[in-house]
Amino acid sequence: MGQDINNEDVSSTTSKCSKCKNELDHLYQQYQVSQQQHHKLQYQQQHRQEKQQEDLFQYDRDAMFNFGFRKRYRLAMYLFDWVFSLIAALCGAFLFYFLPVRGRLFTLTDPTISYPVVPELIPFPILVTVSMVIPIVIIFLTTLAHKRNWHDFHHAQLGLVQTIAITLMMVAIFKCFIGGLRPNFLSRCDPLIIPGVTVGTGYGGIYYSSDICRGSKSDVNDAMSSHPSGHAGLAAGGLVYLALFLHARLKTFRNRGHLIIYVLVMFCITAALLIGVSRIVDYRHTFMNVLEGWFIGTITAFSMYRLNFLSLFGANNHVSVADFWFWRWAQQHQQQQQQQQSNCNNQNNNQNQPKNNNNQQQQEQMNDSHQIVDINHNNVPIPIVNQQQQPPELQQ
Repeated sequence: MGQDINNEDVSSTTSKCSKCKNELDHLYQQYQVSQQQHHKLQYQQQHRQEKQQEDLFQYDRDAMFNFGFRKRYRLAMYLFDWVFSLIAALCGAFLFYFLPVRGRLFTLTDPTISYPVVPELIPFPILVTVSMVIPIVIIFLTTLAHKRNWHDFHHAQLGLVQTIAITLMMVAIFKCFIGGLRPNFLSRCDPLIIPGVTVGTGYGGIYYSSDICRGSKSDVNDAMSSHPSGHAGLAAGGLVYLALFLHARLKTFRNRGHLIIYVLVMFCITAALLIGVSRIVDYRHTFMNVLEGWFIGTITAFSMYRLNFLSLFGANNHVSVADFWFWRWAQQHQQQQQQQQSNCNNQNNNQNQPKNNNNQQQQEQMNDSHQIVDINHNNVPIPIVNQQQQPPELQQ
């Protein structure tokens, strides 16, 4: 009778263990599902944070980022930028000095082109010094004293060179294909009218071409290239770009009230305006010519600065695009490492879980073989190791 009771207890214990095993398997499956959902939510949260960071930088992913082109060919792209800027500057210089401008008809009694020839207030060497050399030196000194960052310095210099090159090329294109008579055109043309030989054109024959000019060919060609002002364009390009750079580095309106910073920024803009006005004073351009040059130089300066830095007037206008891309690549590398680590952890957990289940089953079987639960009259479990250790009343 005691043997029957022991067999029933063993069978009931075995059924309970199998039921516990099924419950454990079910709980483990739920745990795996919850872990997958947790990783999915964590990935979505990281993606949302990255999107917020990109919105903060005000920079969207482009095709070069998606295909990794910018990262693989970073040096080649920088080299292309410098080479293209050099080519643009050479094209502008060629158009300025070697390509004849579009001729214009004129009358000998037009007072708007009859001004005398006076010395230039701002010769071309001084223009180059003010609009190119001085900004390069100031950018170098500011970077050296304020923030020694090679990427910022490189992009600042690259943006300045791009501004000058693009402005020079655009002004030269307008001069060659549109042209325009300078206010001192007749004085530089020095026309020769031979009665009975020189014949005008137009109604009444009052219009003449540059064929009647006795001045040098280069001087006459320059006198017919009034539109737009090259001095105003180059001055606005270089000095407005310098003003944007100083405003970004020194933070003009960052609740500090430093008047000297505001004066430095406004001095650059004022110098660009004065250089343009000087071309009106020395009878080289009209006000509209100067205004067109200012417009071209200013738009180019704004565009090239934004091309090399993250914003024009925002809080991150001092951060170069190189720093942004290095930050973005570091974030991407960190995410890849985290993803790889997460995958490795999941694989290790999946490999260790069957071993743990097998060990648990073996331990349960060992416990079942060494422990038999019996019930006495008081319903108290009594551990029994073997038949000899049983109480006398159960041995009977």
